[in-house]
Amino acid sequence: MKLMAFDITPDQDHKFDLALQLNRVKEAYEIAEKQNSSEKFRKVGDIALMSGQFSLAEQCFERS
Repeated sequence: MKLMAFDITPDQDHKFDLALQLNRVKEAYEIAEKQNSSEKFRKVGDIALMSGQFSLAEQCFERS
């Protein structure tokens, strides 16, 4: 159900939250980048760190 919502929602904040819940780190990063949001970069960094994506986590924390 969340995957379907992720695919169809036009609201980027909602899409970002769904991307985090679905562990779609790349898509969440892209949304954070488009919005240039330090809070979103921090959240993506946390998820990337927990999933072992250390270089992405470092990038996110530097941008936050």
